[in-house]
Amino acid sequence: MAALTLTEEIYRDRVLGGWTGKSIGVTLGASLRGQKVPGRFSYYSPVPGQPVPSIAMDFPLVWLSALEEFGPDITSEDLAVAWLEHLDYSMDELGFAALNLRRGLPPPASGAYSNWFRHATGGMARADFWAMVAPGAPQVAASYAYHDATLDHCEDGEWAAMFLAAMGSAAFFLTEPLPLITIGLAMIPRTCRTARAVKAALAAAHRAASWLEAREAVQNEVGHNNFTDAPQNMGFLTIGLLYGGGDFGASLCAAVNCGYDAELVGGALGAILGILRGRSRIPEEWARPVGDVIIPGYGLRDMDPPVTLIEVAERTVVAGMRVIARRCADVEVIGPEGGRDATRTPSMTGETEPVEDSLTDESFLLPPPPLPLGDDVTESEGLPGGVPDPHAVPPSATTPARSSEPGMEETIPPVQPVSEQPAAPIHTGATSSPGVMPRLTPDYTTAIAWADNTLVKPLLVTPPTAMMAQAGPFRVVMDTGEAPSIGFGHPRSLVFTVVNQGAEPFSGRITLLVPAGWQVDAPPQFGQRQYIAASTGILRAEYRLLVSEGQGRIEIANAVVLRLTPEGEETSYDAEFVLMGASCWWCVGPFANFDGEGFDRSYLPEDRPGLHETYTNRMHQTVRWEKWVFPESTLDLEPLFKGSAGVCYGQTILHSPVAREARLVASTNSGVKMWLNGALVLRRFQREVFRPQVGSGNWAVDVHLQAGPNVVMVKWVRGNEPYQFNLSVSDRSGRGLPEVGNTSW
Repeated sequence: MAALTLTEEIYRDRVLGGWTGKSIGVTLGASLRGQKVPGRFSYYSPVPGQPVPSIAMDFPLVWLSALEEFGPDITSEDLAVAWLEHLDYSMDELGFAALNLRRGLPPPASGAYSNWFRHATGGMARADFWAMVAPGAPQVAASYAYHDATLDHCEDGEWAAMFLAAMGSAAFFLTEPLPLITIGLAMIPRTCRTARAVKAALAAAHRAASWLEAREAVQNEVGHNNFTDAPQNMGFLTIGLLYGGGDFGASLCAAVNCGYDAELVGGALGAILGILRGRSRIPEEWARPVGDVIIPGYGLRDMDPPVTLIEVAERTVVAGMRVIARRCADVEVIGPEGGRDATRTPSMTGETEPVEDSLTDESFLLPPPPLPLGDDVTESEGLPGGVPDPHAVPPSATTPARSSEPGMEETIPPVQPVSEQPAAPIHTGATSSPGVMPRLTPDYTTAIAWADNTLVKPLLVTPPTAMMAQAGPFRVVMDTGEAPSIGFGHPRSLVFTVVNQGAEPFSGRITLLVPAGWQVDAPPQFGQRQYIAASTGILRAEYRLLVSEGQGRIEIANAVVLRLTPEGEETSYDAEFVLMGASCWWCVGPFANFDGEGFDRSYLPEDRPGLHETYTNRMHQTVRWEKWVFPESTLDLEPLFKGSAGVCYGQTILHSPVAREARLVASTNSGVKMWLNGALVLRRFQREVFRPQVGSGNWAVDVHLQAGPNVVMVKWVRGNEPYQFNLSVSDRSGRGLPEVGNTSW
């Protein structure tokens, strides 16, 4: 018999609980999304008549359909296909990643390259689905979550998803928060920002800090201006888990009242709480307002999604049974054909008995006792496998936080159960009231090595801009370094790792094929014949590429191929990869911006924009247009401004294969003017948090692109803060245009 067993009835109830809790959480948190001051919710406000549509529901629905189609061995590439076929969202990381995927850039590079939101919460929103199809297998769930999140994230955006998936997977068998958190931490780098945020919340709970102090402790440790930053939101989710006193509603309110990405945090925590309880133990006052219906979002297309939570839960169970059979060796689901075991307790069957009527539903969720925070705690008791110590918090998280905003303590009314109270009293044993029989549950704490992370460790060290390809028996990885892009006059080093997975050794030539006119420097002493041993042989080679202007072309997406040709054979093996073209600009400046007049003042580049012109800058020096290459769509302009207020200009050429209606988004945090083919199309000055978008936002303007070159000139106005700028091109619906780019002058 497997170390962990679930009845099919219990599994189905827990999965339905996960979907129901998720629907409740996203509905509760939706109205607080983006709010950066503490909320005041103790219940829905207003009480809904149905759940809100959310990407947190839409993506898992598509993933379920893909898992049904591709099976337990589903890959990132399979998910990418499903995304592009059925999901049409362009906000935040979704827009940048979808554009990368449409241009042929595979994961994990698709999530890391030119994506300002690479550390955001999108992966968190989908992680609970992988927990539900891999119960009792934290490494399997975390691995699935990684291959999902890598589509549109890297590093902390992936690690937060892995943390959540592992916690949710373990929640099918373990009920106390501290072991669940410990298991989640074991699956991610112990010093990453996500881990630091979780530990900051833990430290606050252990020193009996108030809810508001815990929130500030997370912000002090990992705070970020982006409200969808994954680490700080993961800290808020941990606060909800620890500060809810074991109560379903109070736990959700403790999390979503932290604000920021409250919708996705509420959905993620609601799913975990739902898995812990099962649908049968979710309070009806929370479940009834959202009902059983699923409301799809506007971006879900070309598929017939489930219309009820019961239907989606049933399909999830069926898909999960296939995953369990193939990948979860320690888990067994006992079906109805096994008969009814009369010795099973109510906690195992979901039934209730009169003797337990006075026992609250929340008692089994109370967290475990506080453990010492000293250095002597190196492994959580009962959790073998070398668990990273969740109590070894950074020094900044072990001292009480103080509000940076006077009067902040009064923003939460006294009736709010999570505002003034510390974390709930913690204990190890089962709770019971006088004269009440305690719940009897199997002790699964030591059934398996819950915190073993052997399988996920290689995922944690995979370079975020790496690309993988299979060429016959050879597994090839191309590491592009900081960015998978190349620009004129800027050398790019590519490091290839070739693993021979075949039974025969390789002896022959290895060559790198690149577009015409590109210069390739092979590794020193890299002769005509290379050798790679059979089965486990590895060869590493670093090539250096250079594209000189006038000698070669750089397209939006450029194919490079590593070819392995065995001696004496005509057949060769090709590993194909893609390099993106860097954006090309002419820039000039900086000009003076005295007393903030620079935005309204007209400088000579506006009257004489010719690239041969010369001007006098703010230091009374003669300046002219110079060529700049930027590896990503967000431009680093601080070297041009030289770190102080001023005005600069840039020109680029957007090449469109056909005439079309389009939308330009010139995102910034200050002032910008933009001309297209000589006509002023955008004039906007607004100091706000930089948040670049594809196809939407305050900085968007609808334009007409002519076939061929389209000249764009931009005026950048910097104040006292560092200037940030991103230019994106989309259709009128906000979908990025993969065939329009500015990779040449």
